[in-house]
Amino acid sequence: IGDRSMQSNGGVMIVNASISPDVFYQETLTVTPDTNYGFSSWAMNLITPAFDTNGTNIKPNIIFEAKRTGIDADFVPIIASGNIASTERPTWNEYGGMINSGAATQITFRIRNNISGGQGNDLALDDLMLAPCVIPSGAVTGTLYRDMNANHAYDDGTDIILPENIAVNLTNSSDAIVATVYTDANGVY
Repeated sequence: IGDRSMQSNGGVMIVNASISPDVFYQETLTVTPDTNYGFSSWAMNLITPAFDTNGTNIKPNIIFEAKRTGIDADFVPIIASGNIASTERPTWNEYGGMINSGAATQITFRIRNNISGGQGNDLALDDLMLAPCVIPSGAVTGTLYRDMNANHAYDDGTDIILPENIAVNLTNSSDAIVATVYTDANGVY
């Protein structure tokens, strides 16, 4: 895993994936605690439709996983490729995700074959990269009101502004609350 600009030999990893789902790449890296890291890789299916005349070749399907030393009990998926399509011409697909190092000073990354193999399931990987990244800050704002005419838009004089001190929760995709703010006297948060 490294910086694309440091790769001068142009090499790629060719994988004839195992019959049973299993790990085919693993590396432990030193990281800075409490830092967001972006992980990315390019992958392609090596079997073209011309070599799969009866349509039975298995499409590669991989999962990129990470385990923060001292934090995670097991590996956590960062991104899954799903079935990588077979194309007439070699076609690279980029996969990426993010992980925060937490208190860890090391993260072990691995790539796992996620499908039972046999005929097909051959892939190439290139430009595996891990780099610190900055998540841009932002804001979610609005006004709480009762939509009296149910048109999903605030109408001055018709709709009723809700009172102050109503909690507005921001949740993530797991429905965990990540931030809470309260409305002011004008219903604004």
